[in-house]
Amino acid sequence: MSESLPSIVEGPIGTDAVVVSAKAGGAIDLWSPVIVAVGPTATDPVTVTTTTTPNDPKVYGVVVGPKLASGKAADAEGDKVNVVKAGQAKLKVNGNTVNIAIADALVTDVNGLGVKLDITGTVNAALLQKMLAAFAKALLASTADADIIPVEVYQSRGTAKTS
Repeated sequence: MSESLPSIVEGPIGTDAVVVSAKAGGAIDLWSPVIVAVGPTATDPVTVTTTTTPNDPKVYGVVVGPKLASGKAADAEGDKVNVVKAGQAKLKVNGNTVNIAIADALVTDVNGLGVKLDITGTVNAALLQKMLAAFAKALLASTADADIIPVEVYQSRGTAKTS
């Protein structure tokens, strides 16, 4: 794993990040990208959950804490979590399958990790949708699975009409 930020065990990197409180929709690993499972109400914050959808365009942010005794950010549904919606945070990535370089755009994979955005192929609607799903930029290279690297979170851009 990356040793670039060993002193940061939870929370955003720096003071400029936009951090919001949310409820967990289930167990969530620290440094995971999350999507909105249930919108906010007058009395409850947004409920977030992990995703196993590749190139998920619904990424809301990255869970940065709190770090529980289990090592997770949330052990069960209803636990409070902190989510970086914009700014610098750590992110668990898979840089093994496709190496991640500094400044690479990142999307989700089937394991709920950040991976390098693949923009190879013919420019078409599917490729444009993948590009809109990028939610972070790598600030450190990675060549390992389940590595933790600093990123700049900027949320995915959602989906677009393509026909």
